[in-house]
Amino acid sequence: MNRIKIISFFSICFLLSQAVLGQSITLNYSNKKQVINLMGADMERSSSFLQSASNAQEIADWCFKDIEFGTCRVAYDKKQELEEGVKNFSFYTNTIASMKMIQKANPAVKFYATMKSDYNGYNKQNNLPDWICDYAPTTWFNVEKYALFLADYLQLMHNNGVGISYIAMAKEWSVLTVERCKQVIDLLNAECDTRSVPRPFYVDPASWGLSQGVSFVNSVGSKGYTDRYYAFSSHNLNNQTHLWDDFVDACHALNRSAWNDESGSGPGGRTYGAEPETLESLLGAYSEKADMYSAGLEGELIFEIFSRGVSSETRTIYFTNGSKGKRMRSYYIMKQFGNNTYQRSYVPPTVSGMSGIKTMAFASEKEIALWVINNNEDNYTSIPLNISNTYIGGVLYQYIYNTSTSIKGEASTLTAIAPNQYTFDLPGKSISFFKIHLTEER
Repeated sequence: MNRIKIISFFSICFLLSQAVLGQSITLNYSNKKQVINLMGADMERSSSFLQSASNAQEIADWCFKDIEFGTCRVAYDKKQELEEGVKNFSFYTNTIASMKMIQKANPAVKFYATMKSDYNGYNKQNNLPDWICDYAPTTWFNVEKYALFLADYLQLMHNNGVGISYIAMAKEWSVLTVERCKQVIDLLNAECDTRSVPRPFYVDPASWGLSQGVSFVNSVGSKGYTDRYYAFSSHNLNNQTHLWDDFVDACHALNRSAWNDESGSGPGGRTYGAEPETLESLLGAYSEKADMYSAGLEGELIFEIFSRGVSSETRTIYFTNGSKGKRMRSYYIMKQFGNNTYQRSYVPPTVSGMSGIKTMAFASEKEIALWVINNNEDNYTSIPLNISNTYIGGVLYQYIYNTSTSIKGEASTLTAIAPNQYTFDLPGKSISFFKIHLTEER
């Protein structure tokens, strides 16, 4: 009894000292927000190159078997039919082979198709064949021919057993106005029915920036076209993170989910397959995820998780032509993230007394996954973690990732200092992942 009193006394003293400092992180399990209904990855530009890896199926397994990614983004490409009537379906041979590998890794995977839009990004080339449009948004665009082009693509994939579940008409391109997208969707639905090809779900605009996404969604609503859409998506390549709230609000005003179809994983850029010297890219990627989910986002597709044939570009899985893929630090963090978010509810953590800290948490009935991103050089020690309105069962684990740990991170266990109260250390420039098991009984 005396020992229990002594422990309780020291716990109370500790908590009082931290209260003076004002540093803590608090989670209210009852404060659940949006459910995450999309979690997946992208191979829009890299699907063909997967066939160049000496361990291609293993890479597919790493991404879609070892990680709970339920959706994979692929591309339709103008090279399918550059000259009207001359169809080049063999262009997709390697892509279909990669899709089948993904399907083998996860038979329930859903494919999400967007336009290969890099043509517009380089030398002002047209993203679509010239017989469909002439590039300028105010001049010629044939919606009927575009619908037939997409119907050919959907039929090809369906006939090869890798049918498309989601598709975007627009993808970063203002030529595809709201009105044109609506017309194409209506024509494509009719064509799919004629060909006995399942209709896809439509998710536009897959815009390059959030301001474009907000404008598109608002226009869909004002024109009365909401019923055509399953959800809406955007990227944030113009660094308008502060607009995630506006994008989510616009989507929710139409009772539709808001997704990021091209989010980051922080592999580090052009390092030729070497680990970056700093964690800045990873810190930035996961800090933005914290902002996205705080704004109400309901899911994401993580961009280019394996190499696409540009040797200088490091991805979460890196390989050159004919070589064996290897997993980077960003892969192991992405694996933890992907396996602890889908179909969970976002819970907003409360951070006190620490600036430069980003957090996010995702709760199921049995677990809470908490992320703490320290963008500061400063180390924080003995930070209280308080969890209310649930009970903790078993051991609480913390996984730390920074340049001092192995690329797989370092795991440690946390000891409770009081019921549902723990302390942890937070190294400078680090990402911490906490796996918190819950129980129904005290």
